[in-house]
Amino acid sequence: MKHKPHSESEVFMAVLMPFEMSFEVHKHLDRQDWEMFVETPTTEQFLEKREHFKNLHGRITDNHRLGPEGYPGKEKGKWRKEDAAIEEAGSENPWDSFLDA
Repeated sequence: MKHKPHSESEVFMAVLMPFEMSFEVHKHLDRQDWEMFVETPTTEQFLEKREHFKNLHGRITDNHRLGPEGYPGKEKGKWRKEDAAIEEAGSENPWDSFLDA
C-alpha cells in the first residue's frame, strides 16, 4: 500500500495539532498567538529565509573539531602545546596576527 506524500505544512500541522488542545492546560497560551505561530512556517518570507540558510549550511564541508570543551578546552590543552612547539622551533606563530588588540 502506497502512502501519499505529505506536504511540509501537513506534517507540521500533524505534529503540532495535539498541542492545540492544550489551551485548557496551558492558560498562558493565547489562541491568536498560537495560530500565528502555526502559520509562520508556511509564509513566503519564512520559506525564503529557510532556503537561504539551508544553502549556507550546505556550504559547510567539515565538522567542527573543537570537541565538547569548546575554545576554553583547546586553549588549555592542545593549542598551548602547539604554541610551545612553535616557540621552541623559533618560528613566528601565525595566529598571533589574529589576536585582539
